[in-house]
Amino acid sequence: MATMSQSPGKTAFPSRLAFDPGHTTGVAASFGSRIIFTCTVSHDYLAVDFLEQLLVNFRPSQVIVEEIPPNNPDKITRSMYMLITKYYEHRGIEVITVMPGIWKPVRKKLDSFWSEHIKDATGLIFYEP
Repeated sequence: MATMSQSPGKTAFPSRLAFDPGHTTGVAASFGSRIIFTCTVSHDYLAVDFLEQLLVNFRPSQVIVEEIPPNNPDKITRSMYMLITKYYEHRGIEVITVMPGIWKPVRKKLDSFWSEHIKDATGLIFYEP
């Protein structure tokens, strides 16, 4: 059973997490300008324990989450978005939400073997508001 931790606050080295929420959520972590972790996780397994482990392992100073477009009424996608944003906000981590139409036009070219969700999460890592 995971224990809840206090917010790690700002780190000496900028670390970020990014999420492309949905039935399968893309996750990416960066340390400085390097991608150090990527994965996809089914909505069945994306829970507080998973988010807590990301917090403990990567100690992000920011979390970037792709917003749900208004024309997407999917309840699972919306619940994943809310879980992620509220979890990190509650722990004092800066959460940046961004619509796909804002960040996708400027995303970097990413490895073709990655799933679309990992490409999106990795692209979000480099988004600067």
